[in-house]
Amino acid sequence: MSAETNSSESRRPAAPLRVRDLELRYTAESGVLGVSFDVAAGELLSLLGPSGCGKTTTLRCIAGIEDPEAGEIAIGDTVVSAPAKGVQVAPDKRDIGMVFQSYALWPHMTVADNVGYPLAVRRVPKHEVRDRVAGALAMVGLDGYGTRAAPMLSGGQQQRVALARALVYRPKLLLLDEPLSNLDAALREQMRGEVRRLQQDTGITAVYVTHDQSEAMAISDRIVVMNQGRIEQVGTPTEVFHKPVNRFVAGLVGPANFLTGVVGETTDAGATAVVRIDADGPRRVASRTAQDWTPGAEAAVCVRPNQFAVAAAEDALPTANRLPGVVQTAVNMGLHTEYRVQVGATRLLITLRDDVGVGPGDRVWVGFDVGRATCVRP
Repeated sequence: MSAETNSSESRRPAAPLRVRDLELRYTAESGVLGVSFDVAAGELLSLLGPSGCGKTTTLRCIAGIEDPEAGEIAIGDTVVSAPAKGVQVAPDKRDIGMVFQSYALWPHMTVADNVGYPLAVRRVPKHEVRDRVAGALAMVGLDGYGTRAAPMLSGGQQQRVALARALVYRPKLLLLDEPLSNLDAALREQMRGEVRRLQQDTGITAVYVTHDQSEAMAISDRIVVMNQGRIEQVGTPTEVFHKPVNRFVAGLVGPANFLTGVVGETTDAGATAVVRIDADGPRRVASRTAQDWTPGAEAAVCVRPNQFAVAAAEDALPTANRLPGVVQTAVNMGLHTEYRVQVGATRLLITLRDDVGVGPGDRVWVGFDVGRATCVRP
């Protein structure tokens, strides 16, 4: 490690959130089963995974809504949960703001009263409450909405009120539990941009739970991919998309094709894996890898649909990897053409910007370059 790296590391502030070996089991194989991660100052980290993977349970443990059975949670320098030491700080003492999936607004209160509630219970002077509520509503684009009844707002406006309420008392940590899942697709896309803007403008540290990979990819600094109560991978959106550690991660974060086989050898000092597959006979395909492989190990070569080339003749392909196949379907989608091509026992999804002039029943060659694919655990 260089002196520059050491210096940089020494200047980094303590993680505003530290989660270590967190456990809360519902059964032997469900719940949260030993989860650890840090969240840096000003970072937005997403917990991504399918229903039942433990992401919301993890968030609720951080919030203090659930009591974990083991592990430790620290917010800043304060340990807020450590069952082995008898520590379990109440939710209202953790200095967090939380936005729920259901918005959780009080229907009998005005917008201003909803937003100002966290300040009122902390006995902040009324004139300061008024000023801070006005500032929070302006921040989320709801100037002039303070006197309205909360139930009279649209879904997107109610979500903005929930965000303003979570941010109004300037907590150390913002927790968001699938906050956009009740909105329609167009509004959800708009609001995720607003959530990201607010998080960056305020500089608050945030943990965001979602099952929507496009949402996580769009707003996150880093993503924690969870599956069956455990962490599969932690990385930036680029890392988890282009360098997934296994087939589960690769398939979760975007459309993917998998060519399965066994590793024959590695080259380039282990950076490239050569995999033997069956595609109308034995074939060898090479792809990048960040993992150690033993010859004979089962592997899957992950190729995204837009990373393929298709041609009627093998020598027309400019790519290093070339496989024979038969076109099953070809559908013009406007901005691209979507092909289904049978290669051996695998049906590939391929998207091309240009129509290459082939259709159902045509024999073709499909290809991809080494750097356009990743060898992952099956």
